[in-house]
Amino acid sequence: MKHKLSQWHDGSVKPVHVGVYETDIEPSTFQFWNGEFWGYCGVNPSSAYSGKRFKSAHQYGKWRGILK
Repeated sequence: MKHKLSQWHDGSVKPVHVGVYETDIEPSTFQFWNGEFWGYCGVNPSSAYSGKRFKSAHQYGKWRGILK
């Protein structure tokens, strides 16, 4: 399923809202931002949500939000 996405943001800028975002680690990689750190990577938003408690080694990549 394709999602509508926002523009890309530089990794030095962190999201304002807690939630799942697409990141540029690989094509179509998603991560959960908990307000403090990025969680493990997932191939879709639900798998990224499942890894939200585990800090990813990837903390500074570009990201973009999933629009509703």
